[in-house]
Amino acid sequence: MTIPYKDRLISTGSSIIDALETLNKLGSEPIAFVVNQDQKLIGSLTDGDIRRALLKGIDMHDKVDQIIQQHPAFLLSNQVDIAKIQSYRQRNVMVLPVVDANHCIIDVISLRQQRSYLPINAMIMAGGKGSRLYPLTNNIPKPLLKIQGQSIIDRIIHHLREYGVQHYWISINYLGEQIKQHIQKHYQLQHISFVQEEQALGTIGSAGLVDDFAHETTLIVNGDILSDVDYEAFYSEFNNSSADMAVLSIPYSISVPYAVLEFDQDRVIGFEEKPSYTYFSSGGVYLIKTKLLKQFVPYNTAFNATDLIQELIANGHKVVSYRHTGYWSDVGSLKDFEQAQSRFA
Repeated sequence: MTIPYKDRLISTGSSIIDALETLNKLGSEPIAFVVNQDQKLIGSLTDGDIRRALLKGIDMHDKVDQIIQQHPAFLLSNQVDIAKIQSYRQRNVMVLPVVDANHCIIDVISLRQQRSYLPINAMIMAGGKGSRLYPLTNNIPKPLLKIQGQSIIDRIIHHLREYGVQHYWISINYLGEQIKQHIQKHYQLQHISFVQEEQALGTIGSAGLVDDFAHETTLIVNGDILSDVDYEAFYSEFNNSSADMAVLSIPYSISVPYAVLEFDQDRVIGFEEKPSYTYFSSGGVYLIKTKLLKQFVPYNTAFNATDLIQELIANGHKVVSYRHTGYWSDVGSLKDFEQAQSRFA
């Protein structure tokens, strides 16, 4: 169960016995953070710190300020360092406060309960008709189709939340009110916004309607994608490659049921019996520098991700591929829908 971050906060000047009561409520992760009246991080405190203090003769009614760890690990919200998160995980530092530029705590995360804390915008493209899934999508938008009792869009959001993604934009068009009502019912709306398409805008055109992205990097994901992609690895490779855009690519194999001949002009010089070829195709998931969305995606105009890729390449920007060989499905057909049910059974 996720513990509200404020339940982990202890005010400076509190007694050790009061702090012990707070720690006792934190279950298997008994670590709290001491803050001043402005919520600024002052230190951390564990039950081990209290035990060691008592052995040294500290009284239970003394102030916690005397026994706190004064230099706790933390994450800076606007400068999240993924390498640092990975280092903390390796050192078994699993509970981390997130602080703003003033060093005030705005969140506390557990790396046992989530995999990372990615500083990205997530835009879910959920406006399509899903016509290949008729009649299932006659009255229900594709993102709300259920896979083993959970809608596709819920699976997408829950997967992203495992990686600490906090800010979401959801584009809607076809039966969009159903999607909006579903999200409003099941999620806190503080960091979820809806982008209403008045007309079909292609696979990335609705990004041109957004002017309030929160982060320098934006993840675009089609609202029908189910996958087990490691978003931390995807984001890290994107940053390490100094790319402007990264395309999640998936393998697509073609088997030829006949011998394929090799020629020198019209002379047969060899053949390959029933070969298979593997190509990598776009998986409908993209990471891109947010400023380039604003620069290249036109306002309220149909525009596809392939159009954006071509524009970026033509203008000298670096576009890279991130190859994903794990599970991936765009639930594009009734057969895909049935296979997804089996996959998540």
